[in-house]
Amino acid sequence: NHWISEHTRKSLGATAFPADAIVFAKVGAAIFLERKKILGQASCIDNNMAALVLDRSRADVRFVHTQLLSKKLGSLVATTALPALNGKQLDAMALALPPLPEQRAIATALSDVDGLLGGLDRLIAKKRDLKQAAMQQLLTGQTRLPGFHGLDSALPDQRAKRKL
Repeated sequence: NHWISEHTRKSLGATAFPADAIVFAKVGAAIFLERKKILGQASCIDNNMAALVLDRSRADVRFVHTQLLSKKLGSLVATTALPALNGKQLDAMALALPPLPEQRAIATALSDVDGLLGGLDRLIAKKRDLKQAAMQQLLTGQTRLPGFHGLDSALPDQRAKRKL
């Protein structure tokens, strides 16, 4: 729900960046968070941010975004009271651009791998939840393993420890 009208944008002197621009922090400690996002819609950003607008006839945004994710922008910043990136520092960052069809193929392959990893992460989380539920039931006595029945099967010294 954060939007401004075109009239307001013009009166503020704000620049609208197109969808698919890659945005990231360029001023302050936020640079070191290394967050780089692809805009999902045309947007205005504040002056602490930078936007990389690509020529779509030469570069695939998903490919360039993946390359930027591997770059540590924080390493380009001089440690001063207010860290900042400037155009010269950003221009010095090399990005390899193979032919556009190869960029798209690489971006698709990496996206597929991300999808597989996401699926594995969800499966691991589900298994962890199942383990947690089993532990809860076994450790509270709600469920007993075959061959074990209540506290009567415990040795007398174990019953005493449980009372503590």
